[in-house]
Amino acid sequence: MPSHSELGEYLKIGQLARCAEVTVKTLHHYHHLGLLVPSHETPSGHRLYTQEDLERLKQIRALRAAGFPLSQIKFLVLKRNADWKQFAEQHRAFLNEKTRLLRQQTEWVKLAVQTMRTNHQQKSFSEAIQSAQLLCKYFSTRQLKTLSLRVEERGSAWLAQWKLNLRENLQALHRAQQNSVPVRTPMVGKLLQERKSTFDEITRGSKAMARSFRRMYLGETNLRRERGISPTLHEFIECAMKVHGAATP
Repeated sequence: MPSHSELGEYLKIGQLARCAEVTVKTLHHYHHLGLLVPSHETPSGHRLYTQEDLERLKQIRALRAAGFPLSQIKFLVLKRNADWKQFAEQHRAFLNEKTRLLRQQTEWVKLAVQTMRTNHQQKSFSEAIQSAQLLCKYFSTRQLKTLSLRVEERGSAWLAQWKLNLRENLQALHRAQQNSVPVRTPMVGKLLQERKSTFDEITRGSKAMARSFRRMYLGETNLRRERGISPTLHEFIECAMKVHGAATP
């Protein structure tokens, strides 16, 4: 226990909290975890801290600000021979992945809001999120950002018209398939070209994005069903694409 003359060299818990700009509750929590134990304690139970404790607290705060979990901070602070470089590299990789996921989730919400704005039917936010997640399954973060910017530039009315054009084109292909129109006819080739041009409007002619749309349509049976693309119509379009050499989703 420090002498009366030495007490002036110590900080009480409230003083330490003010110096480090944290709450007393936080210091109690750190004490409970064994992360920052007071150097001394008076008979009446008052916690006393040294300048060294203050420096350690500043170190803890810096690591917390960098996103390190308390369990890892405790290991780093208390272990004399901790490999700081290795931990920093591991944490950097963790933060990079976390940042990637946050960016992806941001695009989900952004696309969901756009979907709700441009959908004439009432669509719940959860349904809109599901639609956005489907896009994220097949499109890169950069591609999603491009799609979002494209819709922002052209507006919700343009997107609604784009969807209508795509739907009418699909209906025309469906009629051709039902009427047994040969896939080699110029009419079918023209419909495929119109479909490609419609997708080019939103992809800006990007072949990579067109492939992402195509992978999505090929990989999601339920999506094709929702869009009215029956197995026979899907086969008709695929056959026509091979004949006319048209690459379209």
